[in-house]
Amino acid sequence: MIRTRLTILVPAIVWLALASFNSAISHFAIILRDNAESDLINTNHALLDLAFKSLMERIIVVSVIVALVSASLSIFGTVLAIHPRWLHQDCRYRFYFECLQIMVGLISLSVGGYIVGCVHGSQSWFELLDSHGHLPYYGIIYYGAVGQASFGSLVITVSFVRFIICDFCGH
Repeated sequence: MIRTRLTILVPAIVWLALASFNSAISHFAIILRDNAESDLINTNHALLDLAFKSLMERIIVVSVIVALVSASLSIFGTVLAIHPRWLHQDCRYRFYFECLQIMVGLISLSVGGYIVGCVHGSQSWFELLDSHGHLPYYGIIYYGAVGQASFGSLVITVSFVRFIICDFCGH
C-alpha cells in the first residue's frame, strides 16, 4: 500500500512543480509583454514591439493552461493517494490517474514544443526588450520549454511501458 501511494504521490509532486514552472513562465512573459508595451513609443521598433507583445500573449495563454491542468492532476493524485478506500476497493481511479497523466503529458509535450517554436530565433528580441537585464528570460523560457517537452515525452513513454508491464503481469 505504501508503494502504491508513493507511486502516485511522486508524480503528483512533479506535476505541481510543472504547474509552478509554467506560472513562472507566464509571469516572465507578462513582464516582457509590459516592456514591449512601454517601448511602443519608440518608432524605430514599433513593429518589433507589436510582434513581441503578440508572442508573449500567446505564451501567457498556453503556459497558464498547462499550469492549471497540471495543478489539477496534482490535486487529483494527492487526493487519490490520501483517500484509502479509493486505493483498496477500486483500481479504476489509479487507471484514470494513469490516463490523465498521458493526456497531460501530451499537453505538456505540445505546449513545450509550441513555446520552443515560437521563441526560437528571437533571442535578440528578448535582449532588446529586457531593459534591466536581471534575468536571462530567453534561456529560462526557451530551455524550460525544451525541458517541459522532454518531460512530457518521458511521462508518455513511462506510462505506456507501465501499461504494457501491468498487462503482461495481469494487474
